[in-house]
Amino acid sequence: MQLRRFALAGILVGAASVARAENRADFSVSYFTEPAGGQALHVIHPEVSVAGDPTRWLTLRAGYDIDIVTGATPRIYGASMDAISSATKFSDYRHAAHAGAEVRIGPTTVGVGYTYGHENDYRSHSIDAAARVDLWGKNTTFKLGYSHNFDSVCNVDNRGAQPLERRALGSSQGCFQNTMGLVSEPLAIDSYFAAWTQVLSPILLSDLSVSFQALDGFQSNPYRLVRLFGGSVEAQETEPGKRQRVAIQARLRVAITKLRAALGFTGRFYWDTWNIKSGTVEIQYEQYLTSRLVLRLRGRWYQQTRAIFYRDAGEELSYEAVGPVGQYFAGDRELSPFRNWLAGAKLTWIKSADEKGKVARVLESVDLSAKIDLMIYDALTPLPPNAARLANPIDAMIVQLTATLRW
Repeated sequence: MQLRRFALAGILVGAASVARAENRADFSVSYFTEPAGGQALHVIHPEVSVAGDPTRWLTLRAGYDIDIVTGATPRIYGASMDAISSATKFSDYRHAAHAGAEVRIGPTTVGVGYTYGHENDYRSHSIDAAARVDLWGKNTTFKLGYSHNFDSVCNVDNRGAQPLERRALGSSQGCFQNTMGLVSEPLAIDSYFAAWTQVLSPILLSDLSVSFQALDGFQSNPYRLVRLFGGSVEAQETEPGKRQRVAIQARLRVAITKLRAALGFTGRFYWDTWNIKSGTVEIQYEQYLTSRLVLRLRGRWYQQTRAIFYRDAGEELSYEAVGPVGQYFAGDRELSPFRNWLAGAKLTWIKSADEKGKVARVLESVDLSAKIDLMIYDALTPLPPNAARLANPIDAMIVQLTATLRW
């Protein structure tokens, strides 16, 4: 089961961030679920990271996280197969460790990092570099970042086979062990990021970022089959080997001083060479309930178009009815047109050192938070992949507990 997701450069792994680090440790555990009957998905994600300053000009970082995934999903995409009775159970673990360093020279901070991630059928090595400069009393900040992934995907040895002849991977057993009949498919990912943060007034902060990503290699799900030509053919899905993605994001944050609150607005546009376009609008409101308790509420709307080669199983011109689009056919929900809404709340308790001394005699501050996000999906075609996960009052939920210690 491939857990790896292709993060846009705008998110450039935590290891690529070059913000001024304190001596701190972050601990969190998240739980994500899509609670569809018979096709439920569950992901538990514990994570720990530490950062420290051995000198005034140097910060060192390290971290480790795990994804524990269980669920069920249809192995074959097609109108007659995308049903609960055809769902296949799966479970997998993804482990990722990262480390990095940042050097500060005057107003400039330069950082480098490395991340290694592995799961039964996926290997990932990622290097990243980023730079940040603070100008005019830190009222203006510019950031640049780059990362490169050297990834490998386990697959059936389909070399020489035509798209309609390709077989799907049955399990991850034997992957990356020189097993006869299995191969390692390469995937290279280059990510670029640029951002400008500007303090517009004592109560107004803006941020503009642009990210670009180029992927080259195997991007299909090696396990998934697609039904074609009335079910006479079932072949491993075939997606293009190259993909370029661009995202532009703007954020504005306004302090409401009399209420001890803040409003945040985010807009994002995305486009890729598979012809998927998407838009995101998000609003956040943060409020101090007491001197130590902060409540954050947020709402988000997202909508995307379909990939140029995606055909829905419930449409007249489906893969099952008329076959592939050129040589391409896929059963990935993320390539279908859909929209979703998210509503969330986060409560944070903050305790800082004061005239009575440090927290627990050691710490400068402690932040404890609990967060919940609820999501509703709206499919824009009759029968997209994993359609059963899109037919609930609440289609997905994320719960997270976090602790941050500074010293």
